Amino acid sequence: MPIVIGIFCLLPLGIGLVLEYLCCRIPKRRIWRALPPALAVLFVLIVGVGRWNMWTSEEVSPVTQLILFPGLPGIFLLIGCYLGWRLWKWFWRPRVIKGP
Repeated sequence: MPIVIGIFCLLPLGIGLVLEYLCCRIPKRRIWRALPPALAVLFVLIVGVGRWNMWTSEEVSPVTQLILFPGLPGIFLLIGCYLGWRLWKWFWRPRVIKGP
């Protein structure tokens, strides 16, 4: 069970956090900030369509399998992107220092 949680939840969360933080921190253009969430959605759609086509020929319902993969890792990847953006905002926001 810990391996499943690590692979399906924590790994995508960490990847999303790191990618979004780096895309917000390093490049100067704002368009790069949208790259990790867009790639996450594209990844989920491509894998979801591929798995849906794989199961259309069988009699087994693919809905539960689509929720487990790519649904769960996709959700955690997007949550990681959001947390990476919030981390960047927290570290690099302008701070007001009050005088005496």
